[in-house]
Amino acid sequence: MRSIPYIIRRATFLIKERGVVNSCKFIYSRYGYFLKYRIKLSTVLTPDQLNIQNRYAYKYEPIMHYSFNRMLKGIDWDWKESTFIDIGCGKGAAILLATRYNFKKYIGVELSPLLAEECRKNIRKFIGKKEIDYAVYNCDATKYTIPDDVNVFYLPIVLDSGYKIIYEEKTDPVARYKYGSFALTN
Repeated sequence: MRSIPYIIRRATFLIKERGVVNSCKFIYSRYGYFLKYRIKLSTVLTPDQLNIQNRYAYKYEPIMHYSFNRMLKGIDWDWKESTFIDIGCGKGAAILLATRYNFKKYIGVELSPLLAEECRKNIRKFIGKKEIDYAVYNCDATKYTIPDDVNVFYLPIVLDSGYKIIYEEKTDPVARYKYGSFALTN
């Protein structure tokens, strides 16, 4: 648990950087949304902390639900006939948020065995008794064979894959930093 002075300093910094409204959105997006399900996604973890010895591994950091939802709302798409895949799914925040759109199936691919297991646990907690078709694979994404029925991709970087970018946002309006959010389709 963080100390009170740290929390006050952090809140002051956020308000100066982003303003009151965007600071509240950031805090809710980063910490509050999944608390009601007892899912903790906020910790940033390095490849060393995850015992990943892959030179392409990058730190785990949860997505911002506000930006993710805005991205999916901005796309006119038949979600019920689509399969959603999250490459680098981490603890599963994108998959959990995507369940609001009632995809036909959800797939997560994660390099870290620790994060892949956390993702599975988080999905089970989040959906409760609801039935959804999902799978989480613990493997190197470059070696994973994407099923033919996958048509909505969420990934931290855009690969030169021949897929059409149907949504692109290079600066998060809430967090105000450059990161890149892209939705791809075939």
